Amino acid sequence: MINLDSFTKEPGRTGIATDFDGTISAIVPKNSDAKIDEDAKRVLARLQKRYRLVSVISGRPVRQLAELVGLKGLYYVGNHGAEYLTNGRYEVAPEAAGIAPTLARIYQELKINEHNFALDYKTYSLSIHYRTHPSPQAAEIRLSKILCKYKEPDLKILKGRMVFDLYAEAIDKGRAVEHLVKTFGLKNFLYVGDDRTDIDAFKKMQKLESSGVKTLRIALVSTEAPDGLIENCDLQLHSLNEVNNLLRHLL
Repeated sequence: MINLDSFTKEPGRTGIATDFDGTISAIVPKNSDAKIDEDAKRVLARLQKRYRLVSVISGRPVRQLAELVGLKGLYYVGNHGAEYLTNGRYEVAPEAAGIAPTLARIYQELKINEHNFALDYKTYSLSIHYRTHPSPQAAEIRLSKILCKYKEPDLKILKGRMVFDLYAEAIDKGRAVEHLVKTFGLKNFLYVGDDRTDIDAFKKMQKLESSGVKTLRIALVSTEAPDGLIENCDLQLHSLNEVNNLLRHLL
């Protein structure tokens, strides 16, 4: 087990964060059916009582995320860093607002020209899932071609685990991590992720190390792990149970 002493000895200056889908919730065929792992929920609840910050950072809308996790006192970050919610206080990152009309237009166009994809429109981001498509590989190729026409400087288009995510170029989980570290005055920061958008968090954490922040980048690795996930992490885990066990070592 990796040494966690620097985190456990300074709980008042330590932040613990995790992605939702694929880390504390099992990947399911339909995105709408996802549920938090009950063991993970119990561990997060205990961590929240001990540490300066416990956060869940996700591509889901922040209020939906808070409802799915179901724990008060956590700091929720939604839409890949566009939305923040804690103890009823809601904020939208200024950089996210400008892309909303573009995402609404793309959503309407894709909805009209139905391609058997699952569209998840979230105001500040748009996710297009194809896990339940009759031919996922063909769907990925088709989607890549369709989305090419929407490329523009202010719009980010990323391929994740059987999903394409569209959101503002100026928004990512790395910026969210930096915001949390600065806002809470953290000296130590640990993050668990499993997908393409989590690499941004890992890269930002590596830069924060140079400013004196101790970080631990944990990747939950699967057969769908994107390029760059393993290369940018400090520790690889291979199941949700392993994530829960590691988090228990912080108690």
